[in-house]
Amino acid sequence: MVGSAQNFAASLAAGARGGILALSCVLPEMCAELYEAHMRRDSARVDEMQRAIAEPAKLIVSKYGPAGVKYAMDQRGYYGGPPRGALLPVAGDAAREIEAVLSAIPALAAAR
Repeated sequence: MVGSAQNFAASLAAGARGGILALSCVLPEMCAELYEAHMRRDSARVDEMQRAIAEPAKLIVSKYGPAGVKYAMDQRGYYGGPPRGALLPVAGDAAREIEAVLSAIPALAAAR
């Protein structure tokens, strides 16, 4: 199992059997599509999906951590809720940055 969406495709190619990805809380359909494409041996689609999730994973999960994941979940209509104590909720420039990366995903922009 792999725990990084930024390395999901490479890990599957190297023999990982799946992933436990924080990004899948925000973009479950995209993470599942990458996995399904891998299982179909559709390398072009795997590459396309890996490129599509790389920036959201880097920004939402790596840069902003649990608070970023929760905020992004709320933006997608899921319940992320407040981060646990000691972590501050995402706001201001960070919120705008997350909203921008989500809006840049064509399938999500079309759904709005």
